[in-house]
Amino acid sequence: MKTVLITGSAGNLAREIIKELKGKYFTIGLDMLPSKTDISQEVVLSDYNIEELLQTYDPDIIIHLAGTSRPVDCQKDVLSAMDNNFKITDQIIRYCNKTDVHLIYPSSIHVFSDSTEEYIESSHLDPINSYGLTKALSEKYIIRNLKKYTILRLDGVIGEESRLIKDTVIRGLNGISSEMYVNTIRSFLREDDLAKTVEFIIKNNKYGIYNLRGPESKTMYEWGINIADKYGFDKDLIVATHSRNIHDVKRIILNIDKAKEELMFEPKSIL
Repeated sequence: MKTVLITGSAGNLAREIIKELKGKYFTIGLDMLPSKTDISQEVVLSDYNIEELLQTYDPDIIIHLAGTSRPVDCQKDVLSAMDNNFKITDQIIRYCNKTDVHLIYPSSIHVFSDSTEEYIESSHLDPINSYGLTKALSEKYIIRNLKKYTILRLDGVIGEESRLIKDTVIRGLNGISSEMYVNTIRSFLREDDLAKTVEFIIKNNKYGIYNLRGPESKTMYEWGINIADKYGFDKDLIVATHSRNIHDVKRIILNIDKAKEELMFEPKSIL
């Protein structure tokens, strides 16, 4: 049985991936917090030095999910974001380079800038914000140093416990309004769809860069209305507003034809 090591194993996405891999692979989770999931083995880190741990557990595949994942947090403290998103990545890449381990690395639409055109895997990187810069730098470092890598460029990944759904529902059910942008378009991807795709990648040894997104592209305001419809609270509590932050994604759409053909990727609607 192959061993899959997952960094950031306490996060929602990691829990979904661990559930998908259960019984098929021996899974090891690394995080600063307990994962609260049915993982084969868990290591709670006390610092960011994981090179010795990687040597100890000798994984066949590493899924690197750890890091600062909210663009707004990266923008507030760029140096901290670079440290959080690149320090562990650097250690992992150096380890994979020496051991020929397969690295699966989730990247982001933030490596691009707003455009009316769809982006393909070979499109030029032009990060829209600091978060995108950390991802773009990591992508280039991976490509330069590894042969066995899979980079997954993602739009937002959503599950029932995701902040967008959870916070909006709690506010709505308590009669509190939520402001949603009408000039920001997103194509959210379900956590379980991504987890199934990751399992397919591992099983079939798929390497390279793949764009992944959900089947629907809607404004954040439209997503808010959909959430209100599904969870049964007043749609008037979803308030339309405009983003004027130049670092916010307005329209970045990924072309997913390659993933559909090579990964059998068929995403479902999140709502």
